[in-house]
Amino acid sequence: MKKILDALLRNILGLALGMLMPAALQAQPIRIDASSTVFPISKKAADDLQKLMQGSIRASVAISGTGGGFRKFCLAGIDINSASRPILTRAKTSRSPDVWSS
Repeated sequence: MKKILDALLRNILGLALGMLMPAALQAQPIRIDASSTVFPISKKAADDLQKLMQGSIRASVAISGTGGGFRKFCLAGIDINSASRPILTRAKTSRSPDVWSS
């Protein structure tokens, strides 16, 4: 289990670095939202990323639940959403942020 979590964290860090480097260069905080289930992993990844970047970037992790995080992501309120379930089928094609809260 530890090997799986370590590999997952390495993948999350690599993805975060690749996707968010422009934000880091502009000193923008990276905003992450997570379900309560995934929060510990997201928090660890954010802490490790900040340590790796020697404090040159900031990352905050909030808990809004899977649906709440998807809604924030849809509204461009966060940079990364960590979910504990797949995206609902009806939400994949919807342009309305209201679909995430149900």
